[in-house]
Amino acid sequence: MANKRMFSLDVVDSDRFMEMGVSARELYFQLGMRGDDDGFVGNPKRIMRSVGASEDDLKILQAKEFIHEFESGVIVILDWRLNNNLRNDRYKPTIYTEERKQLRFGANRRYLIGIPVVNQIEADIQSQTTENQAESTVYQTETNGNRNITKHSITEPNITEPNITQPNLVSSNSNYINNIKEAEFLEISDSDSTGGILKELINVFEQEMGFLSPTSMEELRRWLFEDNYSAEVIKLALKEAVLNRKVTLNYIKAILRNWRNDGITSAQAVQKNKEEREASKTTSKVWNGPDIPLDGPWNGTEG
Repeated sequence: MANKRMFSLDVVDSDRFMEMGVSARELYFQLGMRGDDDGFVGNPKRIMRSVGASEDDLKILQAKEFIHEFESGVIVILDWRLNNNLRNDRYKPTIYTEERKQLRFGANRRYLIGIPVVNQIEADIQSQTTENQAESTVYQTETNGNRNITKHSITEPNITEPNITQPNLVSSNSNYINNIKEAEFLEISDSDSTGGILKELINVFEQEMGFLSPTSMEELRRWLFEDNYSAEVIKLALKEAVLNRKVTLNYIKAILRNWRNDGITSAQAVQKNKEEREASKTTSKVWNGPDIPLDGPWNGTEG
């Protein structure tokens, strides 16, 4: 567990937070300082007592949806990923795996309780499909001589009706829209070649910068599909920023812009430019002045 924790002003400066009492706010900060790398706290009651807070303060935090308490007594800070960004090489998964399985990410990477949105959509689609099939069962009666024969036949769905697909289901339900604002980033299909490239790029950046916000993910998408930088060139710009210890999107964007202005638009061109710069540095160190004899009065010897 890290020794440093952060708190976003989007959380602790909101009216929803500031309208709580001082003791509840203090308890939130203390819980946040002691959360593991996934935002779970296994001893909230002891922390509560140590800071002089009460059970009511804990209940207020849960009612305001700043924390969630599981049946096991473990709590999780719901805005954890909004508050904290951890590099993957420093991240240690929580030991509360059963509790973690009950969570999913919503907008702004905020924890939500329940099954993943995509699974819920698939369940709704399956349910709707079953209903359509039931409604398509028609009963026909044929007369054969003096006998009435009743037959059950399954007809195809009415093709004039719009097919029920995942996008239509999402757009028809505003609750889904609110819950999956990040779906194009967090649930990118590996079978989609363009989505796969973006997902891979996000993973590479998160290794160096920690978890990316939706705004940062959107910036990467623009670089790829609007500015038409290749994924390899973007990765090389990230590497350059890491070497210069200036790992910010603005700095990386400046590198990409300068390369393009200099006509450097491929990984090979970046490598060639790097070799030329290194060669230039080596050449600049060569003495091009007049030859100076090694022997002479300046070193105590005569030529």
